[in-house]
Amino acid sequence: MRGMALGKRKCERQETLWIPTGQVAKPPSHPFYKRLDGILAGHGFDDFVEKICAKFYAPRMGRPGLAPGLYFRLLLIGYFEGLDSERGIAWRAADSLGLRDFLGLTLSEAPPDHSTLPRTRRLIDVETHQEVFSWVLQRVAEAGLLKLLADKGYYSTERIVDLERQGLRTYISEPRQGRRRWRGDQAARDAVYSNRRRIRGRRGKALLRRRGERLERPFAHLYETGGLRRTHLRGRNNTLKRVLIHVSALNLGFLMRAALGVGTPRSLQGRAWNTVSAQIRSLEGAFGTLSITQAFLLIFSWLTFELTRWLAGLSMEHQKLTFTTGC
Repeated sequence: MRGMALGKRKCERQETLWIPTGQVAKPPSHPFYKRLDGILAGHGFDDFVEKICAKFYAPRMGRPGLAPGLYFRLLLIGYFEGLDSERGIAWRAADSLGLRDFLGLTLSEAPPDHSTLPRTRRLIDVETHQEVFSWVLQRVAEAGLLKLLADKGYYSTERIVDLERQGLRTYISEPRQGRRRWRGDQAARDAVYSNRRRIRGRRGKALLRRRGERLERPFAHLYETGGLRRTHLRGRNNTLKRVLIHVSALNLGFLMRAALGVGTPRSLQGRAWNTVSAQIRSLEGAFGTLSITQAFLLIFSWLTFELTRWLAGLSMEHQKLTFTTGC
């Protein structure tokens, strides 16, 4: 019995000079970055950053620079991919077609070189990075996901008043101090009394008891999962710029968790096992206690059935396309 013919890999071959656009293979975009791009585009992120960064670019002539939206998106990738160096961010963007789609780059466009990131960072000041951080924080507040919980060391009347003006609810522990004299400062008095009333209530006390979960865990995600435990930058301002956008990516992760169920693209890797576990639990509820072998056999049969139905659908679509072209 003869088998298949032996094929050999061509070590050297002549590449096609011209390739029609319709023949270029385009893999599906990463679902996480696709949804994240939809959130940013839906709120006008690129228009916002281009407006606030226009003063740092030449009005008419000059060397083509890195677009502000592209620059900030690359820094967001640093958190979501756990990359601490800008060289690593540039390499990752050049290697992934899904990230190229998130950056808005076509197949004919080269991703930014790593040397353009520090040049653009030095061009844009710290205040502009803070505006981007505030913009993301405002989106989180609009979604009802923002609560400000802090220790006594962060308490100040000016900070509480400023946060109240932004429409944010504060739960900041108040240190012991003498009788306050407001001298007609009605706004400061109302803000301080509102914060005091919240931290003394049942909800405020419960939140303060959960400071370890609400404060310590985000820092672990920020520096360990996000890969910023070590920085390759010099100077306080350069480090502050990177940290501001890194924290902005963490806050965007809260929006993604509310919309998609996961806060980072790597969290999607465990969704398949979660689906299988949910099927096992549903089968146990329907048929009683099952052994591990029985549960996996049932799940395997279900997956085989779903795969067969999907392949049959592809075959029917192929037949329709073939008949309509007359071939």
